[in-house]
Amino acid sequence: MPVRKVVINHDGGAHNVEAVTNSDGTVSIYFGASFTLRVDEENVDKLRYLISEVSRDLMISRAASQDEQDTVELPRGHETSRGHVGWTEDEFIQDGIDAREKLKVERMMKGTASPISNDPIDW
Repeated sequence: MPVRKVVINHDGGAHNVEAVTNSDGTVSIYFGASFTLRVDEENVDKLRYLISEVSRDLMISRAASQDEQDTVELPRGHETSRGHVGWTEDEFIQDGIDAREKLKVERMMKGTASPISNDPIDW
């Protein structure tokens, strides 16, 4: 049966880990000279599942910490034009409408826009 080998680095150094499939349907996993774990297929699957899940947890944790680093926090206490902190969705939309109307007035003053436009609000 094939012998699978890998070097596992840990906080105390490194271990040569070998896994061998035995003729009786079990697997022997050798952790260097420290110990040997001999298990059947069901328990190998449990070990694989455990290692897979903790690997997944680490990946999620790393991604969450990366998201926190990429997140831009808005300044606290920012007051809106209505004098309170934060925006509701309606206020956000209204601020966009107000900005568009202001821009239309500026363009009309420059002569680059006419008071009659193809804006659905004017229909």
